[in-house]
Amino acid sequence: LTSGMGTGAFSVLLLRLTILHERIATSEASTSRAIKRFSKFRALLEGNHTRWHQVSNYATAIGCTEKSLTRASLEAVGRSAKDVIAARIVLEAKRFLAHSDLPVYLIAANLGFDEATNFSKFFRRETGCTPGAFRVRENVMGDRGDTPTQPS
Repeated sequence: LTSGMGTGAFSVLLLRLTILHERIATSEASTSRAIKRFSKFRALLEGNHTRWHQVSNYATAIGCTEKSLTRASLEAVGRSAKDVIAARIVLEAKRFLAHSDLPVYLIAANLGFDEATNFSKFFRRETGCTPGAFRVRENVMGDRGDTPTQPS
């Protein structure tokens, strides 16, 4: 086994392999914990995105810090927990805008915004267009047959 390699060199190699193995095992355990934490976060987000807009709400419910929840989110999907929350709210807003005739102020209320202006500012910041402009664009595309106007 050690032909061409001294006993000391073999021992060093064995030690390095052991350390590397321990680092990988620790990393896998850390990743596993992060994935579990992120999975809990996603489940909570699905049930609470219309009420909880802050990372702190989810971190408290999971029993971790905002920082550890954000680290878990970054590790799992490459986006901060704040960005994941915003994306979920935007997705629901787009669904309402594209598939209902509800006025923007009611969509804002359904999504947990106290004021329609806060919702409009949020939507514009996240998408680059106003809720009204998004709705017009979706309706025009739907009329051309590019996108469905009714939910499937």
